[in-house]
Amino acid sequence: MACVEDSAPSGRSASTLEIQEVLGEQFTREVEFMQLRAIEIDKCHTQAALQLTEVTRKATLPNNLQYLRMCKSIDNNRILLIYGTSADIPCRGDLESRGINIYAVHTVEVPKYSPCTTEQYRQWSKYWPLKYLKPKVTPVQITHALKEKMLTMMSMVVQESQRENNRAVCIITYKDRTIAKAIDERGTNILNHAALLAVRQVAKSQQNDPKLMVNAKKRYTLIPPLHILGALKRLHISYSNKRLETADIARRLVIYTTGDKLKLKFPQLYVTWEILDYDAPASMRVEFLNGKTRRFLIEGYSKPEKERLVTEWQFKAKLEPWPETLAPTYSGKDGKQPGGSE
Repeated sequence: MACVEDSAPSGRSASTLEIQEVLGEQFTREVEFMQLRAIEIDKCHTQAALQLTEVTRKATLPNNLQYLRMCKSIDNNRILLIYGTSADIPCRGDLESRGINIYAVHTVEVPKYSPCTTEQYRQWSKYWPLKYLKPKVTPVQITHALKEKMLTMMSMVVQESQRENNRAVCIITYKDRTIAKAIDERGTNILNHAALLAVRQVAKSQQNDPKLMVNAKKRYTLIPPLHILGALKRLHISYSNKRLETADIARRLVIYTTGDKLKLKFPQLYVTWEILDYDAPASMRVEFLNGKTRRFLIEGYSKPEKERLVTEWQFKAKLEPWPETLAPTYSGKDGKQPGGSE
């Protein structure tokens, strides 16, 4: 969450806004300690001692200490090894039978919580060796570009609110694209506030296609659905084998559009294709029967959509999986263009 000093961003630049991320207590708290018990032993016995004290640690220590290292060096020859919380050492006999001498038993203070930032990790590790387990949510570095983006989004919300008689507005974006927009409707139902209505829109879109995080109406903005092939005169597909994530879907599209069944169904369609020798997005250049042309980026598809279409085309064409290294070898019309069909 971000906190802004001015709630009316209209007419302001990013340099006049102070944006600060509102973080949970775990990201900003100072180090807190808890006391554990450790034995002082020779460093050469570290592995054996860790194994012999494992049962005691599991029985007496909290189960959320994955961030804590169990050993700390004292000098070149000795270490402190955490075994539990009580002064008694249940595994003392096992240690002594293996020739591991316990020189002393220490009460040690170790960080009580796992560090959530790299700065906490650096500071808290001074007291006891730790592991940095990266949390699911990490603080965002608020750059000038990010402030500009936030300013644009806030301006969009304010303008939308003004058009709706200053009612509350919620706009949800995903990867810089608006996927839901809602206006406050609490006059009809107390639960219909803007944020909840917008979340419902996203949930409805995901329910229709759980794998997608996009609005279903936006699905074909960058590549046309197959049913418009009957309105096309020419179709040219280009792709690069250097882009593995889009090369496969482009190759299968080539196979499907140059297949005999499609030639019979759309005899007016002339299909060509080319393999680019440089890294470039896969694309389709189409010419409609009315003479208009348009270029579509196949890369506009999300990964789930690509997988769905590859499966669909493979099923329709009854194709076997095509190795990544294999490329089409059709010859074009009169040998002038690759992959032509009349």
